[in-house]
Amino acid sequence: MISTKGKRKLEYKGINYYWNIRKDSAHIPCIHIMSEDKALQLIFSFDREIGIGTQYVKKLLEKYLEEKQD
Repeated sequence: MISTKGKRKLEYKGINYYWNIRKDSAHIPCIHIMSEDKALQLIFSFDREIGIGTQYVKKLLEKYLEEKQD
């Protein structure tokens, strides 16, 4: 189990994922996505001009999982 404090929940294909935005060591904002069982942990940096929401995070997750299957 992961700490869900300060994270948003997203369900995708029956699996719960949690995501949040934090700055890395270079002060660049990054989206952190992790599965509930910690089997998947992804980090994506992004442009500050983009509106970040659940739909955007879902698209990142879909793209990663599709590329992983290929």
